[in-house]
Amino acid sequence: IWPAATAGAEIYHPAGIQFTPQVQIVDKDTGSMTTLTVGDSFSFLVTGAPPSSLVSVSETGWSASLGYSDASGFFRFSGTIGSDVVGTWLQTWTIGGVVAQPGPLQFTIIPKQ
Repeated sequence: IWPAATAGAEIYHPAGIQFTPQVQIVDKDTGSMTTLTVGDSFSFLVTGAPPSSLVSVSETGWSASLGYSDASGFFRFSGTIGSDVVGTWLQTWTIGGVVAQPGPLQFTIIPKQ
């Protein structure tokens, strides 16, 4: 006599896997990672995030949602430095509810020379 068959399924969720999103800021003109000049093009690159995760950035007195990481966990935000943002900035990037590393991200913007 065969034992009675029962229907069932298991969902595998590897609880030990943790995402550690990383954020880098890159000056597209010089390759500098921390100092930018007014007029420079820049790119923030998020890596190591869960797919389709909400990407947000905050500074003292300001915050915004920027979009979602793609299916590979990447997100890129690009632009050009304006003359109204000279100084040293501390930004905290949050991806999928996790603060990215380094957190907060510090970079300096200097006047055009």
